[in-house]
Amino acid sequence: MRKLKVLLVLAVGLLPASRRKNGLLNRLGHQVHPTARIAPIVLLRVRTLRVGAGTTIGFMNKLRGLRLAEFGEETQIGPHNDFRASRPTGKISDEPEFVGVLKVGKVVFISKRHEIDCTGGVLVGDWAGMGGRNSFIYSHSYDPQRNVNTCGPTRIGRNSFIATKTILAKGATLPEGSILAMGAVLMPGASKTHTMYGGVPAKPLSVDITNWAFQQRTSMTPRNTKGTQFVPAELTAD
Repeated sequence: MRKLKVLLVLAVGLLPASRRKNGLLNRLGHQVHPTARIAPIVLLRVRTLRVGAGTTIGFMNKLRGLRLAEFGEETQIGPHNDFRASRPTGKISDEPEFVGVLKVGKVVFISKRHEIDCTGGVLVGDWAGMGGRNSFIYSHSYDPQRNVNTCGPTRIGRNSFIATKTILAKGATLPEGSILAMGAVLMPGASKTHTMYGGVPAKPLSVDITNWAFQQRTSMTPRNTKGTQFVPAELTAD
């Protein structure tokens, strides 16, 4: 029976976005708001999927092996992102309640083709954003000093922004209102809010971003000169 449910959820996940699809997912034990838009996605062995009102999950996102995948209201997830968790067997975590958990807040924007390892947990605050493509977020690693695999939550603070091709190591936190510059590698220990971090490993840069427009924005996605937002994520397979 359990294998049958896995196959049913996988099949429903591949259906086009519709209220009927949302209803089917709810009947299979998930919690999807009727106004959410979920394009064809790979939904494999996710214990609980929660999707808030007005949220869009784009084409061919992969959600695999998660205990919980939660997306807040009015959030936009672009196409071809990979959210996954490996089995925690043999891994040590200081915060076991976050093992296998993905929590994305309200009015968050994640563009496309990012890889997000949720083994130890990934927590994304409200109004945060991931731009560009090919960024990596890790929440587990190998500790050669103790010869063990470890995992722990990685956090992206409220109203912060991650540029393209960046890496967040297990246990790292991008503080509230901060920016991780292109190509940077963020290790644990960052604590200064409303700061731009850059370099390998990432350090605070001497750039004052406190008055930048993104700190006061009223819409998650940028607007072009005609005032129209980007094409909804579910309408593109790129």
